[in-house]
Amino acid sequence: MSEAVFRIDAISPRDVARGICALGELALERDARAALLVVPAHAARDAVALLGRCGVSATPSQRTPPPERAIAAVVPHLAPIHLDGMLDRVWVRAIDVGHATRLAQRVLRGYDAERLRTFLRDADRAYRWRRVMWVPRGALRAPQLRGVRPIVFDREAISSGHERWGFTRDADLAAWIAG
Repeated sequence: MSEAVFRIDAISPRDVARGICALGELALERDARAALLVVPAHAARDAVALLGRCGVSATPSQRTPPPERAIAAVVPHLAPIHLDGMLDRVWVRAIDVGHATRLAQRVLRGYDAERLRTFLRDADRAYRWRRVMWVPRGALRAPQLRGVRPIVFDREAISSGHERWGFTRDADLAAWIAG
């Protein structure tokens, strides 16, 4: 499947996470130079228009390969991390209301009635995400990498690791994008 890659820059961002979730399945990348959005080629035009309405410019770009001799690591949160020589990737998959309500006992159990109401009225969106970061070997003990676990034996964790849940109202995804 071919993909389209865009450099994304926040101009006057508003509700960026909801816009990202409207795209369905995608990847976000960040290196020292820029943040990138990777979508299937057939969704490229919709992605540019949708991000424009969210106050984010999207210009065509090239994908960055992981740095040589870097170690892949699983990151359990979406807090922005800035480190020289790193490549940060987040895979996002939007979850529709029907799918999320089937899983509501497990997923939404910890939320109050008001939270559920906003989700069911489509004022909030659910998504699943996983994050992998490639970092230089010497940087694994850096204080900003607290909680980050290197992928040593389970190489499948890079392409199909454990997914976590998120909600656009929490603004975690928007914070990662803003970097």
